[in-house]
Amino acid sequence: LPLPHTRRLLTELTRSCLLEQPQPGRFALHDLLRDYATELTHTHDHPDQRHHATLRVLDHYLFTAHAANRLLKQDTEPGRDFGSPCAGVTPEDLTTAEQADRWLTAEHPVLGGLLHTAVDQRLDRRITGLSWALKEHLSRREYWPEAITALTPGLEVARRRGDRLEEGRCLRHIGGLHGYLGHQEQALDHLRRAATLFEEIDAVGEQARAQYGTAYALYLFGRIQESLTPAERALALARAAGDELWTAESLNELAWLHSSLGRPEVGLVHCEEALALFQRLNTPWREALCWDSLGYTLYLLGRYEEAITSYRRALEEFERLRDHRNLVGALMRLGDTRLTMGDREAARADWVRALADAERQALSHSAEQVRNRLAALDAEADPAPVAPEGATVEGADSGSGG
Repeated sequence: LPLPHTRRLLTELTRSCLLEQPQPGRFALHDLLRDYATELTHTHDHPDQRHHATLRVLDHYLFTAHAANRLLKQDTEPGRDFGSPCAGVTPEDLTTAEQADRWLTAEHPVLGGLLHTAVDQRLDRRITGLSWALKEHLSRREYWPEAITALTPGLEVARRRGDRLEEGRCLRHIGGLHGYLGHQEQALDHLRRAATLFEEIDAVGEQARAQYGTAYALYLFGRIQESLTPAERALALARAAGDELWTAESLNELAWLHSSLGRPEVGLVHCEEALALFQRLNTPWREALCWDSLGYTLYLLGRYEEAITSYRRALEEFERLRDHRNLVGALMRLGDTRLTMGDREAARADWVRALADAERQALSHSAEQVRNRLAALDAEADPAPVAPEGATVEGADSGSGG
């Protein structure tokens, strides 16, 4: 229905106590009334009417969610096309990262419910779209088990339809999520299966992504020296595919790995090359991840003032794009630098700000890291530096922490 007409109907229903308006512009049904409404629509409405209404609401949320994710990451998963919304659908008009973040935060329980609806009715295109949209938001908020649950129906659709490219992408991302959870066997198994599948279908760019994810998973499990081999393989594959974006991603990952292994001079060369590529490709979010990595590399080189400048560049973009998880991480590493420079109070201020943001956004994993650092500071011990999230499994093509 046209929006003015809809508003009048909602006002009438709210005044009659059939709807509630918990906050302006948002309406809800009591559970008993929802059950009764469901009974009525199955009694009085034709199945085709119900089906088309379901498609409209699914498409409204699907296309709005993907628009929101594009605003937050300023890119999309390559090669994925969800078509166009069905007739009568108008997605939300989101224009800023702040609007996108607020919409996803408010609507993610609804997105989960709609994904179940799509699964129940075997609406494959909507299942795939909602799986990816929900996974993006959940992984960004460190809800990694829920993100795996959200992406699993998308994997099932890919297998049912024989879409091996999509199957591989799902396997790769699920493997990355298991990596964040510390599930070593599941992570490496999913990533291995993805890499094998991409090799079988000769998807060179996707092979690079799978090798990249494997390298980061190995890093997470403390197998840093071992992670160099897939990271270097990822770089070679990305160059072979002519994929400049993933070339830059792989360079950034190698920069972090070499720095972690005590070779920050090598890391700096890779990081500067990656940063130049990101800037030329105009990818602000990825560029911010690289500034974060560069800050850490400069910190290891003892170039503290330059490291602080790099962290500030990263923080500015993370804040603008509402990337709370990477914002918290960069603040922790900025505090490391200040502490090494002897400014304990400045370090504490950075970490207190990081903790406030992590708690406000319910980032439990990040909040625990910050609390550990503050506790060590109070105990007059120097906390161990935290790795940047610049080299993330999904930080390149789907999500943060991505």
